[in-house]
Amino acid sequence: MQWDGFIVDISESGAQLELFDTEGIPDEFSLLVGGHGAVKRLCHVVWRSRDRLGVKFMRGPERLPTAPTGRT
Repeated sequence: MQWDGFIVDISESGAQLELFDTEGIPDEFSLLVGGHGAVKRLCHVVWRSRDRLGVKFMRGPERLPTAPTGRT
């Protein structure tokens, strides 16, 4: 399942996320942080409101493979 949102604040140990609605988001999930050098973080929700989540990272970042650019 996928939810779109924004990272309001991020640190080595966790993040605050803003979403349209937090209902239905499980207590543990993987957060994909995109861009060049994208990473995946396993998160545990420590607090929630209607449109924000506070999460703790359960382990270090997992680097995702980068897509080939087609350049030689």
